Amino acid sequence: MLTRRQFASGSAAMVSSGVIGSGAGLGETAPFGTPLPIPELIDAAKQNNAVKLKVTSGLHAFIEGKPTRTLGYSAPVLGPVIPLRRGDEVKMMVENNLDVVTTVHWHGLLVPGYNDGGPQQLIHSGDTWRSVLTIDQAAATLWLHPHPHHDTARQIYMGLTGMILVDDGSDARLGLPLTFGIDDLPLILQDRSIGEDGSIAYDNKDLNPLDVIYGTRGETIIVNGAVAPFARVPPGLVRLRLLNAANAQNFPLRFSDRRTFYVIASDAGFLSVPVPVTQLTISPAERFEILVDFADRKAVALEIGPDDEMGAFGRVAPDGSADYVAVMRFEPTATAPAINELPTRLVEPAAVSPASAVQRRQFVLNSGLCASRHVRFGSLAAAQPK
Repeated sequence: MLTRRQFASGSAAMVSSGVIGSGAGLGETAPFGTPLPIPELIDAAKQNNAVKLKVTSGLHAFIEGKPTRTLGYSAPVLGPVIPLRRGDEVKMMVENNLDVVTTVHWHGLLVPGYNDGGPQQLIHSGDTWRSVLTIDQAAATLWLHPHPHHDTARQIYMGLTGMILVDDGSDARLGLPLTFGIDDLPLILQDRSIGEDGSIAYDNKDLNPLDVIYGTRGETIIVNGAVAPFARVPPGLVRLRLLNAANAQNFPLRFSDRRTFYVIASDAGFLSVPVPVTQLTISPAERFEILVDFADRKAVALEIGPDDEMGAFGRVAPDGSADYVAVMRFEPTATAPAINELPTRLVEPAAVSPASAVQRRQFVLNSGLCASRHVRFGSLAAAQPK
């Protein structure tokens, strides 16, 4: 079975075993020799509600001993996790040290357009963009990434991704895991094509036809910028904040022992109750928070399956099969303290009053061809934002 990249290039030769790009499916035999990298935590509240980020290039080794050029926010690759608290006003300063324009978009944050870092808010090389963010929304896991016109995909692929955690007090009230890097782990999931020299070059001019049709997809799954990492976790409930920061690929997730885990939040924040599942699909830019119970103290792998939207080309196993592949390993410790009680209720969404949310309106469409004729559409119910 040919990979997408091999098919598009017309090569029938399989990638050699020395190319890490074929190693997305290292499976249970994976070495898992790299500790899971934990992004830096930049707490705005501890810095007078001011955060400064530098958009910069750096060197990062996806293959040990073979560093390659990457991009990051105040880091060689990826960026920090930034906790924000509801009610705060946070000053964000973004300095562009790249030789190209960029922007920083606060994906999921409810802020006015002039503060949102869209394609029209370019940060030119050497300039600093200042944005004041008023935090007024429910607790949620969000993210930040570039959004320049015609260069968003490349900049994200090369590493410009970070996380934002909005806190409204619900986490502590619900007794959820909150120790960052221990029982509250950010997991940034991405796919990359990694060459024999360790590079992840991305050139818009060299995209093959399948990249154009389906989006750029890689053969190696990385977690927080690492290939096949492991995480030591407490023998109890662990909160995983999942972000799909791939350019195009959907990630069906499960654990190697098919254990049940609990979805507690999605893009907009907490669900009303934990939802037990054994498999979860996360799409590009989507976020989920899940609770996983490691009380049995058994090591287990997180697996990613084929992207069904791609058919045969969605397969990520090295042999081209449709099997799930192990991308990281969890190793429960023997002595770490743990939270063991799963909450039965989470956060109920605020009820919307139909009387205040819906108005009845009439639209008249005039063709402009004849002033005496028009088409009437009957009364339409339309939601009117307040």
